[in-house]
Amino acid sequence: MGTWPGCRVLRGGVMTQSLTLATSRGQEDKGVDMTLEQQQFLTFLLRDELFGINIRPIKEIIEYGQLTVVPMVPEFVRGVINVRGNVVPIIDLALRFGWPTTSVTKRSCIVIVEVESEGERIEIGVVVDAVSEVLDIPLADIEPAPSFGGPGSGQILLKGWEK
Repeated sequence: MGTWPGCRVLRGGVMTQSLTLATSRGQEDKGVDMTLEQQQFLTFLLRDELFGINIRPIKEIIEYGQLTVVPMVPEFVRGVINVRGNVVPIIDLALRFGWPTTSVTKRSCIVIVEVESEGERIEIGVVVDAVSEVLDIPLADIEPAPSFGGPGSGQILLKGWEK
């Protein structure tokens, strides 16, 4: 699979896999083993920007459907849905990033992700404009997110981006 330079990588559980590459011309018999660390990312569009999230915490991708609105929650929480008996809060990722909300289209999806909050694992859904593909991205191609002022600021959601 190809990679898309400039793809922003959102924080998620790290899934690394070792890939053993075939070496060139006769080095196979010498037992030379080249290993690259890679992560797999689901890429998606949000306001015409390409983002990626590690696939490990992703539970499923569902069609945008009927939400139950919940009063007195932050504006970026669109509501909740029932996913196989579990109440899952749905986050408008554009609003969470401080952007205007996007219109729901036939390509809009909800990505259900398992996250840790206060020592507890919970599922949340994030609204995205469209899902693209899963990419294998070498760790060496992911640059850390720049500092945005204080320790950890800006890295709550942004882990890095592909070179």
